[in-house]
Amino acid sequence: MIGSAANHKQITVERKLSKDEMQTLRFIDIRRVIADGTLDQFTQNFGYSDYIVTGFVHYEFITTENYKTELYKSELFPQETFKSTLSNSTISDTGCQTYIASTKGFISRMEYFICYGNVNVEIICDPTDNLINIYKEFDIDTLMGFTIIC
Repeated sequence: MIGSAANHKQITVERKLSKDEMQTLRFIDIRRVIADGTLDQFTQNFGYSDYIVTGFVHYEFITTENYKTELYKSELFPQETFKSTLSNSTISDTGCQTYIASTKGFISRMEYFICYGNVNVEIICDPTDNLINIYKEFDIDTLMGFTIIC
């Protein structure tokens, strides 16, 4: 398990550039920056006023071994492929209906997957910029407590 409701996720990826040089990239859950909130709350409080449905994606079903065959299929994913060991849950029947409705107009699973990724990046940009501006207004170091290694 990578995280929980009380222990937010952080993933560090390192790449050796040379014998003496490493490159490190940290993916930090936005909930580490905001107090007790969800992505929906964050986007509503700091960016969008409307609720945004980001869709559903199969984080665990799609793997490096099967993505080429699975993502280029045109049929929808079956409900059982939405199982998450991280949250020990699966998609609800209502969530599955939302997923089915949100896939209309996409030719392949890959098109849906790309759109899902773009929407999730786009909805976090404005709220994050707004939060940075609020920090700046009150002269608070935005990256306080974080280390950036390039």
